Amino acid sequence: MKPDISFIFVNFRSVNLLRSALSSVYQAALGQGILAEYIVVNNDKDEAEPINRLRTHPASPNVIQAASNGGFGRANNSGAEMASGEVLFFINPDAVLRSGSFLGLLAAFRFQPKALYGMALVGETGRREPWSSGKFPSLWRLLISRIVPWMYPVPIPWQAKYICKTGWVSGAACALRRDFFQSLQGFDEAFFLYFEDVDLARRVTEAGGSVSVYPFITFWHKGGQSHGSFREKKEAYYAGQREYFRKWRPNYERAILSLCQRIKSLLLPL
Repeated sequence: MKPDISFIFVNFRSVNLLRSALSSVYQAALGQGILAEYIVVNNDKDEAEPINRLRTHPASPNVIQAASNGGFGRANNSGAEMASGEVLFFINPDAVLRSGSFLGLLAAFRFQPKALYGMALVGETGRREPWSSGKFPSLWRLLISRIVPWMYPVPIPWQAKYICKTGWVSGAACALRRDFFQSLQGFDEAFFLYFEDVDLARRVTEAGGSVSVYPFITFWHKGGQSHGSFREKKEAYYAGQREYFRKWRPNYERAILSLCQRIKSLLLPL
């Protein structure tokens, strides 16, 4: 019998966090009678041994040891290729389930098969994370948000109490049907770490699907705990941002963005 949900985790320098994340969804799925499978893709060769020990976890996760760190999108695609569930649920190792029913999520997908849902993310302060969803990036929105932020209010969907459509949702805890994900050919592996979720949401929209915040499932999210140093994260963020603008925005926006990134790096070295 095929699983209802395939939970997919990507590890990089985060095996201790991963145990908590895995346990949280395993216990919830078990208690709700959800038939689930668990897949862990390890992008960190230095943590190969402790990741292998996770096989003894009650969830009995399938473990994929990547030959090298090919990025978040590639690792998730590897997990999705192994998966057999009706729904793929991608979860960061630093996201721990707080509350919610997976049964309701499955029902939502049966009502709207071509959907991408982002779960509610709560930070360490206990408040919902403002930038866990939003409108699609453009040079204008980027400049306004940096220069005159009061003209660019925090997006409303992250505050939603009901399913609320938006442009993109965070890949820290998101789900879509496996057949729909396959039709989109998965994550674009040109994105190493950041903006792969924004790109996926854009392609969902282009394919006639919907992108929404699903506030009925909430995760505690520590954010950025598994991606190395500040410098590494910033460089990866800039690279992902450039790739998104290369793919989806006019050439002049990409050129101005690259110039702004270089100037900022000179004034504020990483």
